Amino acid sequence: MASNGKSRLLHLVSRVGFIGKGIDGVLECAGAFILLTVSPQAISRVVRILTEHELSRDPTDFLSTHLVLLAHNWSVRPKVFFALYLMLHGGVKIFLVAGLLRRKLWVYPVALLFMLLLISYQLYRFSRTHSPVMGTITALDTLITLFIALDYRYVRAQTYN
Repeated sequence: MASNGKSRLLHLVSRVGFIGKGIDGVLECAGAFILLTVSPQAISRVVRILTEHELSRDPTDFLSTHLVLLAHNWSVRPKVFFALYLMLHGGVKIFLVAGLLRRKLWVYPVALLFMLLLISYQLYRFSRTHSPVMGTITALDTLITLFIALDYRYVRAQTYN
């Protein structure tokens, strides 16, 4: 009986994680739309406004100086690439999360494969950049992948019992 309660709790926690991934997908699609509709000059202006105070206090601030440099060098080509990447990545997440939340059994293996491919790419990027942000995102995606696998077992057991 305790095992059943533990499984139900893991199922609930998985659902919360899936919803978080779905929200992440929606935000990625919104970010893609913003990238496609906002000019590089407007992006540069916003970054300058957001970093102005910090740079006036510390002109060598790592994050602020890099954001200003990135915004200054922003052009149309990477803008379109990043927008398409975000739209595709976010759209796939939304599609998979919708299937997971509806307990569609065929979605689980597809979602696991997608997450494993994504984690592989993120590990490659992390090995090149050693970015703490990339490391954190990869750890969270690994946790979500574990939740997908555990929820798959739970839903299959519920479906076939």
